[in-house]
Amino acid sequence: MEKFFIESLSLDLLEEVRILPGKRYVCRGMKDGEEVYLKFFYGSGSERYFNREEAGLKLLSDNGFLGPKLLDSGEIEGALLPGLWQIKTKVYFVITEKVSGVSLSELWSSTTDKKSLMQRLVSLMSQYHQAGIMQTDLHFGNFMIDDNEIACLDGDGLRKSKSTEKHLENLALLCAQAGFYCPLTIEEILDCYQSAVKKDKFEKIFQEVQKWRIERLLAKVQRNCTAVHVRRKKADTILINKKWDSDELNAFLKNPNKELDEGRAKILKAGNTCTVYQIEIDGREMVIKRYNPRKGLKGKMDVLRAGRSKTCWSHSFVMRDNFLSTPESVALLIRKEGVTRCDWLVTRVASGDLLSDYVSDLAKAENILSEVQSFFDAMKQGRFSHGDCKATNFIVGPDAKLQVIDLDSSIFHKCTTSFEKAYKKDKARFLRNWPDEIKKFFTEKVVF
Repeated sequence: MEKFFIESLSLDLLEEVRILPGKRYVCRGMKDGEEVYLKFFYGSGSERYFNREEAGLKLLSDNGFLGPKLLDSGEIEGALLPGLWQIKTKVYFVITEKVSGVSLSELWSSTTDKKSLMQRLVSLMSQYHQAGIMQTDLHFGNFMIDDNEIACLDGDGLRKSKSTEKHLENLALLCAQAGFYCPLTIEEILDCYQSAVKKDKFEKIFQEVQKWRIERLLAKVQRNCTAVHVRRKKADTILINKKWDSDELNAFLKNPNKELDEGRAKILKAGNTCTVYQIEIDGREMVIKRYNPRKGLKGKMDVLRAGRSKTCWSHSFVMRDNFLSTPESVALLIRKEGVTRCDWLVTRVASGDLLSDYVSDLAKAENILSEVQSFFDAMKQGRFSHGDCKATNFIVGPDAKLQVIDLDSSIFHKCTTSFEKAYKKDKARFLRNWPDEIKKFFTEKVVF
């Protein structure tokens, strides 16, 4: 955004940091020569959210926990704010000092010592709970770390609570933020939490919270939300990842077959039920999976089902949210005309070598062993199965990291028995077709 001066607050707005349409603008600014952060609340429920933010910041301060220092708060007319926001109603605002440090979200992605970091987080959560405080909005972006000190950035999610049960659910939610690679065992989590909690009880709560997170995100990315825009028009349902929304992408989705058949696209795989292409959109290489109409009764049934394309679309969001590497979903077009259906899924390209090509000898198998082990560990933590765990469904990137592709048959299991059965099949499928020497290596070295 352009630099904007609000005279009544004596500050400059420098840039938007986060936008929640119809609810909130979070901005970086300058006040009296110091960098500050501002939250503007407007629309339905704005006064309630404003009061919660103020009360939460006060909770942190009163109990001696690190967080943004409140400099100013109050009301302002929306007409005084940048015109492009088009706010005509009353707006509530809070101005806080900038909290120095690195976002926990960024640090988590880059650090090699996730175990130590998670131990510090669990310890902080224990201190919160002992003080009768809960942070209910526990995504990693809500915390900053500076010189090993952890500060909470968001006052809105802070609540007073002395309920042991709610505290354990809150602890489980924090640990679930680590995704399918949580570096601490249940015993290690409880050791850091320093409370007399039975392992079986917390393990059950943790699994329930993890299942809730998965199911919530699966539903979220199939409707309009902060990440996804959904449009329905006549026979078409279009889901677009807002991060990649563009005029060129929308033009492609209007008539995808024309674009694919005009020669711009390269065919990667020609199958009866699914054809895979590579094409450039907005100067970036994309993969298009066209799910072709099936004949007879199967085709008629496809019109009534969610479909493999929707599974692939939504599961990629869940995998990435849980720090499992898979190509990002860009858009999904579902076209139902009468009793026929055709879907087009657009994803980013997974660059690198097929695992089957990369592991040409035992030395290469040794190089990738930790990544293979991590993937199967993640499957167990997340209780998901891939459904077709062959070596050609994994890509080894330039950074020697493993990416999983083709999520059409993946399942997040609600039942331990069904997961164990599917996991056994995935393990067998992974080991099949390797040369004897490589197969023996993975069989002996990977802890399945």
